[in-house]
Amino acid sequence: MAEEIDPFEAAMRQLGGGGAPAPDAADDPFAAAQAALSEGGLPPEEDPVEKALALGHPKGAVQSHGDPKSNISLDFLMDIKLKVTFEVGRAKMYIADLLSLGQGSVIELHRLVGEELEIYVNGHLLATGEVVVVNEKFGAKITNILSAEERVLRLAVVK
Repeated sequence: MAEEIDPFEAAMRQLGGGGAPAPDAADDPFAAAQAALSEGGLPPEEDPVEKALALGHPKGAVQSHGDPKSNISLDFLMDIKLKVTFEVGRAKMYIADLLSLGQGSVIELHRLVGEELEIYVNGHLLATGEVVVVNEKFGAKITNILSAEERVLRLAVVK
C-alpha cells in the first residue's frame, strides 16, 4: 500500500520549513510534480496511462489524451457530483458585531463592485468570473480558468 501524503506536510517541505526531512522526488509524487512543473512541464515520454496501469488502476479508469490507439473512456466519471462555490466576497467580524446583526443589517465585503468573483470546485480555486443576471437569476460568466500548473502550485500555498 502506498504511503499517504499529508498535504500540509508536503507544503511545508516545499516551503523549506518544518516537517520531516524532504524525501527525494521518487518518494514524493507532489514534489516530483512541482519540480517537473517548475522545469517547464512534464517530459513527453511519461505516459500517464501507462503509469496508472502499472500502478494497478483498471484500464477503464484512465484516459489517454490525444492517443488514437487508446479505447479508454472516462464516461463513468460524468455522473460524479462536485461542490461548486462562487465566492463574491468575505468579511471578518468580531463576535459582538455578528451577534448584533438583524434583519436589514448590511455587511461590507472585501471586494469592490465589479471585481471578479472566485469559482471553487471541491474547495480548490479553478477559475474567476463576473456576476451576470440570467432570466432574473444570478449567474457567473467565467473570465479566466487557472492553468494546470497554477492549480498544482496553489496546492503548496499554506493559507
